[in-house]
Amino acid sequence: MYSQVLMLRNPLRARKIVTSCTRAQETISSAGRGDDMIYGERGVDFLLGNHGNDLMSGGKGNNSVTGGIGNDIIFCDAGNDRISGVSGNDTL
Repeated sequence: MYSQVLMLRNPLRARKIVTSCTRAQETISSAGRGDDMIYGERGVDFLLGNHGNDLMSGGKGNNSVTGGIGNDIIFCDAGNDRISGVSGNDTL
C-alpha cells in the first residue's frame, strides 16, 4: 500500500494552496496560517486543517477529516468517514 505525507506551508493569508491525494493512502496537513483547499480523491486519506479557513473534502474511501482553528468547510463522499471540527464555526 502506498503512503505519503504532504505538508503545506502557507505563511500568507491571501495566498491559497490547492492539493489533493491521488493514491491509496495519504496524509495531508495544512501547516500554514492561510486559507487552504485540500481534498482526498480515493483510498484512505487523513486530512488535517490547521490555522485558517480551510475547505476540505474527503473523496471516496474511508477518510479521517479534522478541521483546525478557523471557520472550516468539510465534506466527504461515499465511505465510512470520521469528520470533526476543532474550533471556530465549522460546516460539516
